[in-house]
Amino acid sequence: MNSSEQYDYEFTSLENKTIGKAALWSKGVGIISLVNAGLQLLEIGEKGVLSVLITMAIYVAIGVAFFKGGVAFQKVVDTEGSDIAHMMEALAKVSSAFMIRIVVTLIAVVFVLLAVLFIGSRM
Repeated sequence: MNSSEQYDYEFTSLENKTIGKAALWSKGVGIISLVNAGLQLLEIGEKGVLSVLITMAIYVAIGVAFFKGGVAFQKVVDTEGSDIAHMMEALAKVSSAFMIRIVVTLIAVVFVLLAVLFIGSRM
C-alpha cells in the first residue's frame, strides 16, 4: 500500500462513534488537568511559589496535549479524506501527554530516592 492509498481510508460510522468517545474523554482529561493546574494556586502558601508553578506547568502541558489530542480525534469523525492523518495527529498528541506524565513521575521518584538517601545519611 502506498502512502496516498493509506490516507484515503475512511473509518466506518461504528469506528467513528468509538473515535468520537475517545475525543470526548481526551478533551475531558485535558480540561480536568487544566482545572487542576488552576487549583494549584490554592496551595501557594503550603508549597511555595516555585513548587506550585512547576506543578501548574506540568498540569497545563499534559492538559493541552490531551485536549489537542481530543480535537484531532474529533477531526477524524467530522472530516472526510484525511482520517489517517488526523488519527496520527491525535495519537501523537496523546502520546506526548503520556510521555510527559511518565517523565515527570520518573523525575519525582529520583527526587524521592535522593531525599531518602540524603535524610538517611544525616541520621
